[in-house]
Amino acid sequence: MSANIKEVLQTKVLLYIMGKGLEEISMTNSEFQEEFEDIDATIQWIIGDCKMYLKVEGGKFTAFLDEQAENPTVTLTIEDYAKGKEILTGATDGTSAYMSGDLKLTGEMQVAMKMGQVTEFLKEALGELMAP
Repeated sequence: MSANIKEVLQTKVLLYIMGKGLEEISMTNSEFQEEFEDIDATIQWIIGDCKMYLKVEGGKFTAFLDEQAENPTVTLTIEDYAKGKEILTGATDGTSAYMSGDLKLTGEMQVAMKMGQVTEFLKEALGELMAP
């Protein structure tokens, strides 16, 4: 798979927005903190050659951009940049992407399913910025 620089940059920007957005929401939104306070996990995203992982502890998220987690709880892998963009922006939901084989999952399915709820909080907070 060869990607052009535009696809790579768009993916990195979306991962940055998601990661930093979740950090901010998890520090300022008590409803968000309560929803995810029981999760202690490392969630690795791999889209094409782009990587980011999220460390979740006590309802707080920390993003590590351009990094590979040592022992992720769950890894979400999307080979195609366009599909990755659709999933990150919510144009395609994760369940549909998983069922069609566009999103590959290794690790704990329950943690991956919680990412759908995380995405809803993020879309509400960021509005059009994360729109497809």
